[in-house]
Amino acid sequence: MKIKMQKKWLVIVLVLMSQMALAGWPNVSEPPRSTLRPVAEELYINGVETRLSEFESKLSARQVLNYYRNHWDNRYAESDYGPWQQISRLQGAYFITIQVQDNEMAGSKGRISIMNTSVPKRRVGSDVPLMNQSRVMNEVISKDKLSFSTMVLAVNPFAVEDNMEFYQQYFQQAGWKKTMDQVKQEKGATLVFNRDKLETTITITRIQGGSSVLINQVEQRSWFN
Repeated sequence: MKIKMQKKWLVIVLVLMSQMALAGWPNVSEPPRSTLRPVAEELYINGVETRLSEFESKLSARQVLNYYRNHWDNRYAESDYGPWQQISRLQGAYFITIQVQDNEMAGSKGRISIMNTSVPKRRVGSDVPLMNQSRVMNEVISKDKLSFSTMVLAVNPFAVEDNMEFYQQYFQQAGWKKTMDQVKQEKGATLVFNRDKLETTITITRIQGGSSVLINQVEQRSWFN
């Protein structure tokens, strides 16, 4: 009997997840008196499929927050993130966050992010070379018609010089051309490699216990690709 009940609940959960996926991305309206700009056609933040837009509004940050408080009928949570005030809610399988702060002169600026929690997360750091024992702190993958970029921030227990040797050997063996090599008094280094339409910039910084490595890889495309 217990096994049958477990199977029943499993079927219900699977049906609900499929219904949430079929429902599609929610339509989140921008604040009144605002202009909205999509950031990328396809975006993954730390492995999660995300849609992100930026807005400029003639309303203050307080007025923007009040708009969503009223619009979302008390089904939300609020918090601060650095200079940003943010308000969030879960709508089906989608986690929606509005971040806003006042502009220096007048009005406000902000971001609208929608994260799709119904699909499996991508494995972060899988698209760039990393030394053993590296830990990925942040990853952003952005795709649109004219560019494809991957940004990964990782830390590892190795010295700046060890990281430099690893990345120089890796990229040169893979057929990349080094176009910049800059070292700043052992505290850090910047390496730039090019191949075809790809450019990879690696910024290595000494931190306590090892190094931080910021990898930014960009592919420039044309309308005719």
